[in-house]
Amino acid sequence: MISRFASLPDTAPAWLQLAWPGLTTAADLILVGTAIWLTSELVKRLVKAIGRARMGKEEVFDGSAWDLGGSLMQFFVLLLGIPLLLSIIGLDVGPFLERNAVGMMGAFLVLAAGIAVARWLSVSIRSFGERARRNQNTDETLFHFAASMGRYVVITLAAIFALQMVGFQPGTLIAVVGAAGLAIALALQDTLRAVAAGVLLAVFRPFRIGDWVAIADAEGEVADITPFHTTLIPVDHRAVIIPNDKAWSEPITNYARYADRRLDLYYDVSYEDDLEAAMAVLREAIAVLPRCRRKEDLWVGVHAMTASSITLRARPWVARRELIDFRSDCHIAVKRAFDTAGITIPLPQQVEYSRPYSEIDVRKVVQKAPEPEDDPAP
Repeated sequence: MISRFASLPDTAPAWLQLAWPGLTTAADLILVGTAIWLTSELVKRLVKAIGRARMGKEEVFDGSAWDLGGSLMQFFVLLLGIPLLLSIIGLDVGPFLERNAVGMMGAFLVLAAGIAVARWLSVSIRSFGERARRNQNTDETLFHFAASMGRYVVITLAAIFALQMVGFQPGTLIAVVGAAGLAIALALQDTLRAVAAGVLLAVFRPFRIGDWVAIADAEGEVADITPFHTTLIPVDHRAVIIPNDKAWSEPITNYARYADRRLDLYYDVSYEDDLEAAMAVLREAIAVLPRCRRKEDLWVGVHAMTASSITLRARPWVARRELIDFRSDCHIAVKRAFDTAGITIPLPQQVEYSRPYSEIDVRKVVQKAPEPEDDPAP
C-alpha cells in the first residue's frame, strides 16, 4: 500500500507532512476499492458468460437465473470487500474475518447452488408444461408464470441464507429485510402493481401462451408471461414487452380465443351489372374454397351504395390459423370469377367540365371591392 512504501523526505513542507498520512490513506482506499470493484465486475461477467454458454439459443438470458445470479455475486464480492476498506482506515477487522471466513466461502457456495437450483426449477416447470400441452392439450400459461415466480423465490431465499452465513443474525436480517421491503414497496408501487396484475393474468388467463392478441396498441403472439411483464412477438419478430399492470387494465383483444374466425370481405361492382348475379357469383367463388368452413352460414349481401359502385359484403367462416391464407384465396377467387362472369369491378371516376373563356361574363366575375369602414371613434 502507499502508506507502507511511500515516505516523505525531511525537507518536505510541514503542511505536506501533516497531510501525508491522510493522503496515503485516501489513495489506499481508492486503489483497494477499485480493485474490489474490478474483481466484482469480473465475477459477474464470468457467471453471466457461463450462463450464456449453458443456455439454449431459444432461451432469453435477460432476467434469467444466471443474469440475477451474476448481479448477486457482484454484490457479495463488494460486501466482502468492506472489511478490507475498514482495515485501511485503522479498524481491527481480524476477529470478524476469523469468525466469518468459513461463512463467506459458504455464502458463495449457497449463491452458486441457488443459481443452479433456480435454473433447474424454471426449466423443469416449463418442460413439464410443454409436455402437458403436447400430451393432454393443457394450457401452459400458468406453468410459464410459475417457472418465473419460482426462479425469483429461489434466488431470494439463497441470498437470505448467504447473508446469514456471512454473519447477519436472523432477527436483524428479518428486521432489515422488512424495513427494506417497506421502502421498496413505497418506491416501487408500479412494480408491485405489475406483480399483482401478473398473478391475475396467470389465474384468470384472458390470453394464453401462443395466442395472437392486441394489448395497449401492440399486436402479436404471446411469447411469455412473467410476474412483471408480458412479451408479445409481432409479425416482424420483434419483442414487445408490456408491463402486466398495463396489460390487465387496458382492453385486450384475443384473436385466438375461438377456433373459427369470421371474415368481413368487401367487393365493388358496377351499377350496370346484374346485382343478383353478382352476389351469386361471389357466394359460389368463396364457398368452393377448401378452407371455407360452415358453408351454410356464409352470408353475402349489399353493404353500401357509393358514388361510383355498389359494395357487396361477404362474411365467410375460417379456421383462425388459416385466416391470412384464406383471405388471399378469396381475393384471387373472386377476381377470377368476376372476370369469367363479365362482372365489372369499377374504378373511382371523376368528371371535369370546363367552359371556353369567351363564354364567361367577366362583369359577373369581377366584383367591386368593399369600401373600407371608418375607424371607430376612440
